[in-house]
Amino acid sequence: MKTLRFVTCVCFCFIALRAQAVEVMQVNEVSFNASRSYSNPYLDVDLWVTLSGPSGETYLVPAFWDGEDVFRVRLVATSPGQWSWSTGTTTNDSGLDNKSGSYIATATTKTQKQENPNRRGFIRTRGATLEYADGTPYFFTADTVWVAFTKIFPWNAEGIAGISFQDYFSQRKRQGFNGVNVIASYPTDTTTSAEGVWAREVRGQKVSETGLTPFEIVLDQADYTRIHPEYWQETDKKMEYLSDNGFVPFFESVRRHEVWPRKSTAQKNAFTNYTRYLIARYGCYNMIYSWLHWDTVDRVYPDWLPLVKNAHAYLKAKNGTGKLPYGQPRTAMAYGSSLKTWAKDEPALLDLHNVSNKYRDERMYLWLREMYRNSPQHPAMNVEPYYPAVPVGEVEGLDATEMAQFQMYGSVLNGGFGGHAWGDAYFGGVAFWIDKKYPIPADERQQKHALTKWKSSGMMHLKNYVLDEGHDYRVLKPASDTHLGNSHGDMHALAISSDNKSFALGFCTKGFPASFVKGLPPNRDYLFAWWDVETGRWQDATTIKTDENGKLRWPRVPDPLRNWAFRIRLKDSL
Repeated sequence: MKTLRFVTCVCFCFIALRAQAVEVMQVNEVSFNASRSYSNPYLDVDLWVTLSGPSGETYLVPAFWDGEDVFRVRLVATSPGQWSWSTGTTTNDSGLDNKSGSYIATATTKTQKQENPNRRGFIRTRGATLEYADGTPYFFTADTVWVAFTKIFPWNAEGIAGISFQDYFSQRKRQGFNGVNVIASYPTDTTTSAEGVWAREVRGQKVSETGLTPFEIVLDQADYTRIHPEYWQETDKKMEYLSDNGFVPFFESVRRHEVWPRKSTAQKNAFTNYTRYLIARYGCYNMIYSWLHWDTVDRVYPDWLPLVKNAHAYLKAKNGTGKLPYGQPRTAMAYGSSLKTWAKDEPALLDLHNVSNKYRDERMYLWLREMYRNSPQHPAMNVEPYYPAVPVGEVEGLDATEMAQFQMYGSVLNGGFGGHAWGDAYFGGVAFWIDKKYPIPADERQQKHALTKWKSSGMMHLKNYVLDEGHDYRVLKPASDTHLGNSHGDMHALAISSDNKSFALGFCTKGFPASFVKGLPPNRDYLFAWWDVETGRWQDATTIKTDENGKLRWPRVPDPLRNWAFRIRLKDSL
């Protein structure tokens, strides 16, 4: 018996020690049980936890209500060593106040970082680009799956989209995607008689896999003051899966069609609680947080702006910055340009700019150049560009695939150095808003078919082109309007290094006359190489000399019936 007790004690001690050790960038969830009863814990309890690290790091992290008397906080150590946490004395609840603990965070290995880049640390802004905390560049390469957290994409089963959540994203991962556009919830689009968003086939289907709604539903309307933790428990595994597989969500709170701004004061105020809840529950993961999905309809913006400003003011009052606990970038989708809307009315909301939806053609490039040249400078990206088979955006002579390529490369080279999002007619789980020029058969309208249409896997080629080791894209500046002899109305695109000479990246759109790069050093040799946007490969480089005026004329494109990208590099600087 003595031997048995000794072995048991050792085992228990070993288990206890293991429970106190986690790896850097792993979530350490701590739970509490409230001692008091609350009529609405979602609104009534505002618990925050201070997390302190070995090198002076301090993070203030909100806890969230998870049903009954349970509250949880999700802590993340950002460096190896001993970390401690404490709850303080703000709730007047003995089950929540004066709680503390500590744990050891072990270093992440090089292999782990290669397998999952999210282990490199939380993403942050770096001038006009993004990077992980360890300094590795992060180029947002995203798919658009707005309904990924609903039953339309079930766990381990084929749903309305025709594929499981894991299978869809595992395939997108193999295709080089590292981000996804997603909306956290659709509070009122959860019953068949409620206002439907997007396709009739998915009306009332934006619920959890077991049919739960994010909020209590009363007469087909959401009561925004009554959240359902059980709904979000089903979302947890999807967020964790994305994080574990290297995805960074462009995580939007809610779509602008919600009637939230037209509700009572109590309901409107609850938008702040909702924002807090999302950040508390999922702010432990890498993300780009978007305060609102404002995709169309100019008139809704003035209604939503006060709700978003109030949510930001609350966070700022709590943590002094209004930022997410671990500093992940924030933005707000704009119908057009975030610089002309959100940044004008409340600049402190944004760490990152975006363009989306309006026009979905070359007119978006002017906005991106304005964003790059604005002060203070933030990264920018096109989060809703042209969608193949959707009847918005067109350039004569380009088919749907070519138009998508034109937006991919054109958006980035005109200042969208933060990354780019792919989208198509399947954005709502099924294809429904379909351009008559690009019909989709009825038996091919589930989103699983998006995996093989319009050469969407070419997004990996865009990422590889930008991140190629032969140049440093982080020193680029948009130059279509300054260093192209003739862009033909922004049909061709160019970005040049900040010294105006070392290298440049460009895009040549099919069907438009060749141009030239100007403003380069005269009589100098450059290596010119075409990039095949469909195979992701460089063609053999050729040497071209600038003329006495510093002009470099493009050689003939390998195939004039396709789009091509290119790179020039000053030969004696290599």
